[in-house]
Amino acid sequence: MPRLKTHSLATLIAALVALTVSCGKSTELTKAEEADKQIENYLGSKPYTYEHGVYHLTNTPSWGYQVNIGDTVLLWYVGQVFRSDVVFDTNVAEVATQAGLQRSTQPLRMVMGDDNFAKGLHNGLLLCRQGETAQIFCNPSYAYGGDWFGVIPPWSTIAYTVQVAYLNGPGIIREQQLLASLDLSGLTPDTSGMYIAITGTATSSPLPSPTDSVYAWFNYSLPNGNTLHSTNQPNTLMPVAQPLPALMLALQQMHPGQTATVIAPSPLCYGKQGSETPAVQPYQPLRLEIRLDSIKGR
Repeated sequence: MPRLKTHSLATLIAALVALTVSCGKSTELTKAEEADKQIENYLGSKPYTYEHGVYHLTNTPSWGYQVNIGDTVLLWYVGQVFRSDVVFDTNVAEVATQAGLQRSTQPLRMVMGDDNFAKGLHNGLLLCRQGETAQIFCNPSYAYGGDWFGVIPPWSTIAYTVQVAYLNGPGIIREQQLLASLDLSGLTPDTSGMYIAITGTATSSPLPSPTDSVYAWFNYSLPNGNTLHSTNQPNTLMPVAQPLPALMLALQQMHPGQTATVIAPSPLCYGKQGSETPAVQPYQPLRLEIRLDSIKGR
């Protein structure tokens, strides 16, 4: 029997290793794609977000701060196999009892950026806000892959239901210190987190709704007065559902002919990301001056 040359044997071994790795990657990729399709079919037309490789669906919305790398989070959660009754982990007492799990029923403490938690849960939390209840869905590549993990079968899609009970971090602390230094006299705290003062006569007509369009003028600036953006002329037609949440929320509290001054924290402005145009730093509160002229069609 002829002997294989050393370099031929090495080439054969390398080819077999490459084939094995390739097959493994192919299986993982196929399973991930199948899982993503199942998740998208399940979510349908619901207003979900896909980012960081996971799906996020808000159940109970909040205008709180969004979770960021470096933040400390206290979390209520339920982890289960997607589209099944298999709950594999939770710190919610009632759910743990029903599932027959003996777990801590205290909020889970996470420091975002640590590698001690499932990647899908970590990445999904980066899309959540303080006070929000949400669902996070992730394919096996962001969960437990092709191995059994406790009661979780190989290649399982995972669904988490989460509520961020507490959130704090460097950016939040800096912004709260800045807000505490501002003169907020004459402004009233709003449930959304902004401070607002509305002047002018309130009428008996209905307030604008998110589906209305209005004629209005606005200017928003940094707290020091540097203007960032404003309408080019008075009586500009615009939808109430503005990309800037603070403007949208303020318009819904105003009657035609009224003006408003608003100090809005960053979750109601450009959030943890900030903005390039206009140039706004992360965790930057803004000052808004708004006048509502009329509501279209009324």
